[in-house]
Amino acid sequence: MEYDGAPKTNIESNICYINFPNKSPNRSQDIKTDSGLSGQYNFLESKIVELKPSIPVHITKPNSMKQAAAWFLNNFSGRVLYSVKSNPDKAALTHLYDAGVRHFDVASLNEIKLIAELFPEAKMYFMHPIKARESIFEAYFNFGIRDFSLDSFDELEKILQITNNAKDLSLHIRLSIPNSHAAIDLSGKFGILPSDSIGLIIKTRT
Repeated sequence: MEYDGAPKTNIESNICYINFPNKSPNRSQDIKTDSGLSGQYNFLESKIVELKPSIPVHITKPNSMKQAAAWFLNNFSGRVLYSVKSNPDKAALTHLYDAGVRHFDVASLNEIKLIAELFPEAKMYFMHPIKARESIFEAYFNFGIRDFSLDSFDELEKILQITNNAKDLSLHIRLSIPNSHAAIDLSGKFGILPSDSIGLIIKTRT
């Protein structure tokens, strides 16, 4: 789905992709012009009327996705992980990979298999704090994942047991941080309270 020129349409995996190029060469200009692209919206409307699709339609701007990802990678000093569950579409993942994203937050065995299939050289982080034993086994022994998230002593014991107390693990403690201003506050669903985390942190390092 890489192209130059006029908008194009592709049919892949029972999904209709309607892609069109950016009008501007840089990210800031692209954001400004997106709000006034009446011509492109007219094109999309006419295209949908023409196709009368009976399958899902994805409207994508590949260059915008790549520019946004590249901008974030260049301006964030830490390690950037893309959360696959936020958009596991293969086309979207490929655009992000092309932009330079090489680290992926995976939360299930299906997501692990997806990233392994698309990007064998990418690094995956199994960041769901509650994982099935079978998934831990598959992730560690069959997909080479060494980074695991947890927020409880039970999960730590499970990871160590399944991996035979492996010494090459990188364990990430998920903290519960109040976020009352978020549209959906998940601080009460996952994570250990900072006040309770010291013992768990010490245990992961022994």
